[in-house]
Amino acid sequence: MPNSTFIKAAVENLGQRRSRRIRTSIFLDAPRRAEQVQEFTRALAAAIKGMAPIHPESVIVGLFELRETGAVVQVVGRFAIDSYREELECRQNVLLAAISLAAEQGLHFKSQPNEELTRPNAGDPKSGDRPS
Repeated sequence: MPNSTFIKAAVENLGQRRSRRIRTSIFLDAPRRAEQVQEFTRALAAAIKGMAPIHPESVIVGLFELRETGAVVQVVGRFAIDSYREELECRQNVLLAAISLAAEQGLHFKSQPNEELTRPNAGDPKSGDRPS
């Protein structure tokens, strides 16, 4: 069969992604009340489920970890999108919703702590622990 026959034929890319997963962690300063985090995670899950290309059954938002200085909320969901551009747009919408809802609950964001700096004796030559 000549190559020109393949060039004219329609080809379906079976490996093309039909959906993309978004997974991110949101770091919050220590909340004053447990209800703040509970309401934040509930409201954020509802907001994400209402976003157009989301698979609503895929949305998971929950308190993932507690740290001495704050809380970590994990957000996971699948969007029915094809391109990276659309993925970034959806990611932005999720994060903007998180900003608005956190403000409503009186919660504040925290930058992710650098584990290297928070480990006891990090960089202390006597401990044999050196920063990488």
